Amino acid sequence: MQFVDTVIDGSGPHLDRFFTYRVPAELRGEVRVGQYVRVPWGKKERGALVYRFREALPAGLADGEVKALSSVCDPRPILGELQWRLVAWLREFYFGTWSEAVRCLVPGPVLQGLRKCSKPRAEKGSEKADLVREAPELTAVQLAVWQRLQEGLSEGKTFLLHGVTGSGKTELYLRATQWMLERGKSVLVLVPEVALTPQARERYRSRFEGVVSILHSGLTDSQRRRQWWRIRDGEAKVVVGTRSAIFAPLKECGL
Repeated sequence: MQFVDTVIDGSGPHLDRFFTYRVPAELRGEVRVGQYVRVPWGKKERGALVYRFREALPAGLADGEVKALSSVCDPRPILGELQWRLVAWLREFYFGTWSEAVRCLVPGPVLQGLRKCSKPRAEKGSEKADLVREAPELTAVQLAVWQRLQEGLSEGKTFLLHGVTGSGKTELYLRATQWMLERGKSVLVLVPEVALTPQARERYRSRFEGVVSILHSGLTDSQRRRQWWRIRDGEAKVVVGTRSAIFAPLKECGL
């Protein structure tokens, strides 16, 4: 038989452990780590996240006591192995619970949609093109800095760009973003406060039409859910946001 350890979607210290369920025959091959599933809970059902597979039951637990998973809400895993490792670290370091740590990585609106087993709708007027607009010519100073940046980007080096407002730093950030996109990588752009997000958003959207996503506290629940799934599904390769965007589910983040 095949069993899975799950983290129940809910609050309270009594839920701060793994709950083991059996994978029924009809769901074999469909259940994956990180998926949001429905599980029996008393006379009702609850949502849960698949943490790991196990071939044998935990000590002290008999096969007859183990109930079977009810259904898979969405075939797409929302947490991978790396994200689960981060969740485990957050829980231990901050003395939290499994569900509290999960909510750091998966926004509430996303979980709400999964609880209803609803899929995000496409946003009206959303960009669909995958277009990188032509970059302007660099000044002599920018060109000298860009040559150093370009050499270091391939080696994963860290840089601090110093310059007064209007000296051309943003264009170098845009160049570095384009360099990463051309190599199949994604990019995370953090701004210090929500008020600066519109300005940064327009700069990046004007250059990289169709692949930019925005994450900040000013979004509605439906907007946050749509943006999160765009990032998770790889449609958005550039994320602009405040510090909470550090948990964005970017794939192959290079910068």
